Amino acid sequence: MKRVVYIFLLIVFSTNAQNLVPNPSFETITTCNLNSAGLGSIGFAPPWNNPTISTPDLMNLCSTNYFNSVPSNGYGYQVPNFGNGYAGCVFYDNNN
Repeated sequence: MKRVVYIFLLIVFSTNAQNLVPNPSFETITTCNLNSAGLGSIGFAPPWNNPTISTPDLMNLCSTNYFNSVPSNGYGYQVPNFGNGYAGCVFYDNNN
């Protein structure tokens, strides 16, 4: 009687994930004076910018503006996942 021996070879590749999004937590900002920037202040978190006429907003703990402060702002209450800031935008449709 023949014995069949199966050998399973498990090779585990260890890789480090790379973050492809620059400044993902919006921690790197050029100014903390977001109250003068008002709405649409995403440009203060390089390399993020605003390619349209919409208003992507930058919220940060150092902001004193009601619309850009953290965790309570003009849009509600949201604690950052990590760090001191996050970005947000408002979506609406002007069609009936």
